[in-house]
Amino acid sequence: MQTTRADLRCLLLAQQSLLGERGPSGVAGAASWVRRHGFLVLEAEARAFVPGHDLVLFQRVSGYQAGDLEVALYGGGQLIEHYLHVLGALPEEDYALIYDPERASRASQPGSIGAHVLACLEAEGPSTLRELHLRLRQSCDGQRALGSAVRELHAAGALLVREREGSQPVYDLARAVLGHEAPAPAPLEERLRALTRRALQFLAPVSRATWGQVLNSIGTRAGLGLAALKREKSRLMDEMLASGEAVALSVNDPFQTYIVPAGWLAALGRPPHAPAPRIAFLSPLDPVVWDGQRARDLFGFDTRQQAFRPTLRESRFAAPTLPILFGQALVGRLEAQMHWAEGRLLVHGIHLESLPELGGAHFRAAFGAALRELATWLGAREVRATGPVPPRLLP
Repeated sequence: MQTTRADLRCLLLAQQSLLGERGPSGVAGAASWVRRHGFLVLEAEARAFVPGHDLVLFQRVSGYQAGDLEVALYGGGQLIEHYLHVLGALPEEDYALIYDPERASRASQPGSIGAHVLACLEAEGPSTLRELHLRLRQSCDGQRALGSAVRELHAAGALLVREREGSQPVYDLARAVLGHEAPAPAPLEERLRALTRRALQFLAPVSRATWGQVLNSIGTRAGLGLAALKREKSRLMDEMLASGEAVALSVNDPFQTYIVPAGWLAALGRPPHAPAPRIAFLSPLDPVVWDGQRARDLFGFDTRQQAFRPTLRESRFAAPTLPILFGQALVGRLEAQMHWAEGRLLVHGIHLESLPELGGAHFRAAFGAALRELATWLGAREVRATGPVPPRLLP
């Protein structure tokens, strides 16, 4: 099916809730967005800025506050933390795609380290890896063996992350986190189909090559033990395309094919019901820019460029470069860092593309309003430029 890059850009941004007003608010809105999109990459540690997943949801969910996702993840049983191709938040009902009772049983044979871990969590409750080591140091063969056993039990779904203490996961028995006994495991073929469908849901529009690469990673990098997914991915993708569940959309000059769920077609080519274009500062792990090759093809935007390059000493604490979305165009990069102790949002640099509309009063007003909104959300009392900034942009 033929389309244009402009229509594909519009479709992507509409599906990502980045055209028009933000969606339903707060914790419930965050959980609803993850359910609808199927997966959200989690950033477990962020020093110079908020975690990337909070910025993703701030741009899409009305009234979202940093930490609302954690409430949905660890406080209400709506979402769970686990790995697919990377660490992320999944709908709680997707636990059936992770759970592998045979693997969990092998990892917790009587007398094994895994069995001691399960018994300790049963008796003592949620624990970090360090706490487990302190409690089980006489029962296991060292911290490395314990860590391996915990990772295996977590990959099999016997353990889930109850919460995080900083960047450290706190593990608990899956049934305690879920609030019910583990469901009956899904048959292997059903799991493979569901994971293939889920990957398309959160990657689309996606090239077949990228879809296949992510399916390779699911189960290998994540430790899900689904080697069959790597073997069968071509068949599974072909079956979704043949059945019409997935649809290939082609664009020209240069030719490229992207695949989307069939349910997206109703919105293809439909003009967005949007007010004046708004500014959104995107996290580097935002679904719009996560696929750098797609960002270059659809938006003409190179995600690898930076407005500000920190020194080696600064890089550990430097904020990432935030792509700037203006309406349906990626128009530049913001390098900003939050000085938490002083309540300052430091702008190290702003690089804008050479586009005529970026010199107008509307863009300057929208940029200033968006930066003020970001600063307020971060709790900053002041916005200060510390590097090159175009004139009349800062509030």
